[in-house]
Parts: sequence; structure tokens; C-alpha cells
Amino acid sequence: MGLNPLDLEARYRAALILRDAGEKGHARGNLQQVVRLARDPILLAAAQIALKELEGKP
Repeated sequence: MGLNPLDLEARYRAALILRDAGEKGHARGNLQQVVRLARDPILLAAAQIALKELEGKP
């Protein structure tokens, strides 16, 4: 069963789990989706930070 593409909080949590498991490509895709669609400013900021950290940007 896949993630509901509109459940952005679940997608964000999945991205963190994938990142920790070494699945950086899948984590990046989930985080990018959250950044594109999030309307909640806290979730958006958290996803942006996680994406920057994943990409190694300060």
C-alpha cells in the first residue's frame, strides 16, 4: 500500500525514515513533494530544512 499523496505529514515522516535508512533518493522525492504542496508553514519549513540537510547545503 502506498502513501496518500495528499497526506503530507505522513510523507514527511516517511522521508525521515527513508533518509535514516540510507534511501536518500526516495527521501528527497518525498521531501520535494512536501515542499511543493505544503500549506502549513511549520511543515513546509521542516521539509525545507530536511531537504537542505539531505543535499548537504548549509
